[in-house]
Amino acid sequence: MISRTESPTTVSEPEPLHLETSDLQIRNILVATDFSEPAHQALQAATAIAGLYGSSLLLVHASFLYQPTAGGGMIPAEFLIDQLAEDKKQMQDLVASEPGLAKLRLDTVVEYGDPVTLIDKLVRKNKIDLVVVGSHGSSGFERMVLGSVAESVAYTIEPPVLIMGPRAHNESDPFKSIVFATDLATTGLRPAQYACSLAERFHSQLLVVHVVEKPLGASVTQSDLENRLLQEMRELLPNDADLAWYPQFRVEYGKPGDEIAEAARSVAASLLVVGVRSKGDLADHLPWLTLSKIIHEAGCGVLVVRNRFE
Repeated sequence: MISRTESPTTVSEPEPLHLETSDLQIRNILVATDFSEPAHQALQAATAIAGLYGSSLLLVHASFLYQPTAGGGMIPAEFLIDQLAEDKKQMQDLVASEPGLAKLRLDTVVEYGDPVTLIDKLVRKNKIDLVVVGSHGSSGFERMVLGSVAESVAYTIEPPVLIMGPRAHNESDPFKSIVFATDLATTGLRPAQYACSLAERFHSQLLVVHVVEKPLGASVTQSDLENRLLQEMRELLPNDADLAWYPQFRVEYGKPGDEIAEAARSVAASLLVVGVRSKGDLADHLPWLTLSKIIHEAGCGVLVVRNRFE
C-alpha cells in the first residue's frame, strides 16, 4: 500500500465550498433484524445512536421464505401462519433480552413479505431518518444469486443506511473516529455533510480518503495528481465546520475496497462513511463489488449515504 497523507501544516486555504454544515437530526431509526448475530450488532448500534439523539426506534422483521417449495407449488397457508407466529415470539424474546430498549420509544413490526419491500414501505410511512441493518458478508456464487438485503436497501431507500458487516464491532463511543471515503466523481457532497455533521457534534477525528485505482498516465506526475486530489477532497468539506480535530486527507493507491477498509483499520475507525449515486449503479459491478468488499472487511459500521447533490 502506498499512500500520501496531508497534515495540518501543509493544508492551504480551501476554495469556496458548495454547502454549509447542517446539524444532522436523527429522530426515527428503523432497525431490520433476522435474529442473526450481524442483526444483533445492528440493534446494539441503533440503540446507542438512539440514546445519543433521543430517537424513537422501529424494530422490523420480514417473515420471508427464501427457498421455493418443491415443484414450485403454493406455500400452505398453515405454514405461513405458523411461521409468522414463531417470528413474533422471537421478536418478543429479542426485545426482552435487550435491557437498553426499555429506555427508548420502541415499536416492533413483524410482517410476512420481502425484506426490502417491507423496509421501504415502513421508511416512507414512519418518516425514518436512519436505517440500520446487519450483513452476513456473503460472497461468490451466493451473493450473485441471492444478492444482499443490506446493499439492496442501501441502493433503494432515500435515508442513509448503517450496515454492520460480519467483522464490525460496536464501540462505546460510536462516532469517536470517522473515515469518509469518496471517489470524488459521484459520491461527494451529501455524504461529506453527514461525515462533517457527525464529527462536529461528537468531536470526532475525521479522515477523508480517496483511492486511485488506475495507473497514472505518462503526462501526469504523482505529485501533481495528489495535489489536485487533496484539494478536491478539502473542497468537499463545509468551510464553516467547527471540528475539534483538524481533518486529515489521504490518497491511497490500489483496489478501493481493500484500501478503504485498511484506512479504516489504520485509525481504528468507529464509523466508515461512503456514498452511492443511485439505484442505477447496481448495473455497474465496480461500485457494487467495492461496497460489498468494504462491508465485508470493515471492522466498524459502514454508513451508506445516497448522494443527491450531483
